[in-house]
Amino acid sequence: MKKIIFLLSISFILIISSCQNGIFKKKPGKGTWRFSTLEICNLQDIIQTPDNLFCCTGYTTYDGAIIYANDDQCQLVWKKEYSEFADAIGIAYTSDNHLVATAMENDGAQDIGPAVLLKLDMKGNEKWRKSFMYGARTKIYDVIETSDGGYMMCGCCAKVNDYGWVYYYALVIKTDKDGNEVFHKFLGKPNAEVGDEYVFYDMEKINDKYVCVGNFLSYDDADAEQAPHGYGYIVEIDENGGVVFEETRKYLGSFSNCVTTPKNEVAITCENGDFRVIKLNSNFEEIWIGQTAKSGKYNSRLVGDRADIIATSDNGFFATDGNRMYKKYDENGNIVAGGKEGGCFTPTNDGYYMLANRLIFIKMDINGDYKYKND
Repeated sequence: MKKIIFLLSISFILIISSCQNGIFKKKPGKGTWRFSTLEICNLQDIIQTPDNLFCCTGYTTYDGAIIYANDDQCQLVWKKEYSEFADAIGIAYTSDNHLVATAMENDGAQDIGPAVLLKLDMKGNEKWRKSFMYGARTKIYDVIETSDGGYMMCGCCAKVNDYGWVYYYALVIKTDKDGNEVFHKFLGKPNAEVGDEYVFYDMEKINDKYVCVGNFLSYDDADAEQAPHGYGYIVEIDENGGVVFEETRKYLGSFSNCVTTPKNEVAITCENGDFRVIKLNSNFEEIWIGQTAKSGKYNSRLVGDRADIIATSDNGFFATDGNRMYKKYDENGNIVAGGKEGGCFTPTNDGYYMLANRLIFIKMDINGDYKYKND
């Protein structure tokens, strides 16, 4: 009995010592960094700043939202935890050498509460926060700095009909440089009687316009049977909120993330029971529909949390289907490489590509060959 107590005591000491002052500690052989609370952080977004910080957003299992920064050796520089937020989602670097990030307040009730825009300095210190609430629930998934120093955000907001059914509009919000609202705009035409959902998950800037992509999920019997994963929804707006282009595409499934190319083309991740990338020209006409992820060596099923896509210097794309797998698409839409790690991608300042997921960081070259992995 004494031996058992002794061994348990030693195990407890080893567990506690695996984290030093709340800083991430590598666990050999596991490929995962854990917090001092021994909880996994779920990554939502990653960017690299000009001073080589990898800044990330996400949430822990129980403690709420987290925003943190690693150096280029994947060592923690700072982290900020927000128990008042359920999640931190989008993050962007600003022209005045700061960060802005989006979050959702945690009020203990699903689908009730506002979205939040945070501005931080490069040490993670909060400069200000602004809340946005339209209807029963507001969610902001992405944020981009505008040409006048303000911010454009996209997401969705929930309304409730007379019978208690919740339905969603896609949402765009424009603020000034201090986060004060300039305008907001509801997009989509949800049928309130059946609880339709329109949502924007991602946004990219092309010249002075903004391309928003997302999902239209219908609960009408016919639509639900035809597209159980939803339809793709794409909108282009100007800086004043004017709609330049709007279309629901019913044959490719839901859209999740997008990226623009130097030719002002748009590549979008989508799924309808399978994962693929489509590439559109500046008029949103199809250039190609990429190879499905079920085919070939690098197969997977559906898009998971926070699928992502980035353009590569050889006119191809790295894309992830959430937390499951990544794929490399060539310039013609063929899958030419892939791996079993998923998550979020960002190009690095030294010409490589960083893939991060649940605090696993993988640096790879343009062919998907690993240059570094933190395990």
